Amino acid sequence: MLLLVLVASASILTFDLRGRVPFTSDQSIISLIGLDILEHGKHPVFCYGSEYGGTLEPHLLAASFGLFGPTPRVFRITLAALVLALILAVWALTRRSFGEREALAAGLYLALGPSFFLYKGLTSDGAYTSLLLLSALSLLFALRIDARLERAEKATIDTLALGGLLGAAWWVHPLSIFLGVPIAVLALSGKWRSWLSPRGLALLLGGFVVGDFPWWWHNARHGWASLKAPELAAATAAQGVDPLSDRFADLFRLGWNVVLGGRSTWTHGPWIAGSTLFAMALLATLVGFALREIVRKNPDESGNPGEPGNPGNHRDRRRSAAMLLSIVIAVPLLNLSIARTDFVDPRYLLPVYLALAPLFGLALFAIRPRPLACLLAAAALVLNLGSQWTAPKLAGREGGRFDVDGSRLVAQLEARGVDSVYTSYWTAYRVAFLSRGKIAASPFGTSTNSYVRNLELQARVDANPRPRFLLTGGDRRRLTEYLERRGLPSRREMFEGYTLFSDLDAETAEHLRVCRCIPAAVSPGDIDWLEAAGPEHVRQGATTTYAVRFRTHLLMPLSNNVHLSYRWRRADGSAATEGERLLFSSKAMRGATVEIVLPVVANLPPGRYRLVIDLVEENFAWFEDLGLPPKALDVIVDP
Repeated sequence: MLLLVLVASASILTFDLRGRVPFTSDQSIISLIGLDILEHGKHPVFCYGSEYGGTLEPHLLAASFGLFGPTPRVFRITLAALVLALILAVWALTRRSFGEREALAAGLYLALGPSFFLYKGLTSDGAYTSLLLLSALSLLFALRIDARLERAEKATIDTLALGGLLGAAWWVHPLSIFLGVPIAVLALSGKWRSWLSPRGLALLLGGFVVGDFPWWWHNARHGWASLKAPELAAATAAQGVDPLSDRFADLFRLGWNVVLGGRSTWTHGPWIAGSTLFAMALLATLVGFALREIVRKNPDESGNPGEPGNPGNHRDRRRSAAMLLSIVIAVPLLNLSIARTDFVDPRYLLPVYLALAPLFGLALFAIRPRPLACLLAAAALVLNLGSQWTAPKLAGREGGRFDVDGSRLVAQLEARGVDSVYTSYWTAYRVAFLSRGKIAASPFGTSTNSYVRNLELQARVDANPRPRFLLTGGDRRRLTEYLERRGLPSRREMFEGYTLFSDLDAETAEHLRVCRCIPAAVSPGDIDWLEAAGPEHVRQGATTTYAVRFRTHLLMPLSNNVHLSYRWRRADGSAATEGERLLFSSKAMRGATVEIVLPVVANLPPGRYRLVIDLVEENFAWFEDLGLPPKALDVIVDP
């Protein structure tokens, strides 16, 4: 075990020193929660801005910050300790399943792991490392319980512990639901009557309730909001999810390859020719040897199965292999069924490492002749270290977008007397954490740049009557164009790749604050309505569709804050009702034509109406009110 600790520590340190682990706003918001726990006595159940993501890691960070100070380095060391604990838990799980040799091989596989394992483990975003650690411990205790039941012994403490671990895992992340499959496989293939005894179930449930206390305590007071979290939403065509065949192809083309090291984190394509084939061959080998272990006959000619709970027990090895193989099957299937699965960043596939590492240890010592085992070890080592070596440098980068030193940025803001600022999500929480809260920063901009997770910081920035905006990239160009085309005054200072906008007039500042967006800088002639084809008669209450085409002459693409919608007007020109907004994806630049099918609901009394089709900047204005004529049609609503 000492060798494993030394190798894992060296591997983690090397990966970090080579700049492969970022400290972005995703980590900063978790660190800010830790500071709130430490300095303000707050104990949030979930990570800010979500109804999932139990705050086990932020509470651990609070303790670390109290001892060593709140810095990105302390964050990284704390997560490194969690990753090391996870590797040791998998080592213990494999040791109980297959033996000492296999356990060491499994531990080394993770210690020298694929870049995605180290990258995600050391960033975690507040839940993933703790989820994997709790899951590994749950499987370990399930094996302990199973061995005791096989020996007709009581397993009271172990059963309570398993229930507590499962409850805590569910609090940390709903993905822990996968644990039901391997534990069910283990239980149903053994003394299932003992597993399902009233006493055993009562102990398991009691432990679960205790471990899950923060989750149900919070949800009982908030309408069971966690059950409505997007992480639990099923993948359906109505949500715009790719067809199952496409998702299945992406599972192997992207997901499994990233997990196994065939692709490096956040890079396109294999890191070397053939690496993706090597990764798929490794997966097939691990699955094949798991199946071999499950179906092979007892090698002991005496027919003695051995002592239950002993790694040499052939029956237990078979059932352990089945348990682990069920993870390799169940987790990807769960991924395919979840709407928010993204195989470019396959974070929901992370639990498969709990099975891949032990199965690697199993295969390594089951292969004959031995030169083939050496070939397997070499292939895994090449995939792991190769994916680490070719992983992009992410440290010191804003969400992986461009190089920036957060400490220098904070120093520049403090030198200008900035105590509150609107900026992108990827900058806001880094600034707030690195300044120890002296600078209140809140997300602002287009798309994910405006994702707010800390409402108190937002309130502090909102309270400033003369807000400042720290922007870069597309958002900087949008605000610059908006101010210049409207002839609005502002002061601009450039530093560290950003522009600080200040001294905006009160009306402009209020428009930006209320909109929480950068409005499109539109003027008459910027939008040409080419077509709005649809029926002239519609039935009352029915939904019909209109084919809409328009051409944009704007320099910047329309943001995700701009929707297509419609307004019904009566024959006398008075407003009747507004329609639902339609979000459309368009990166159309000047001269491009956008085509959309707009559903229109005739929720009106019968009569003659004017259907006005227009674009609307939410919380700001309809384009018609900005001087751009909309597309209008005469429509009769029939009874």
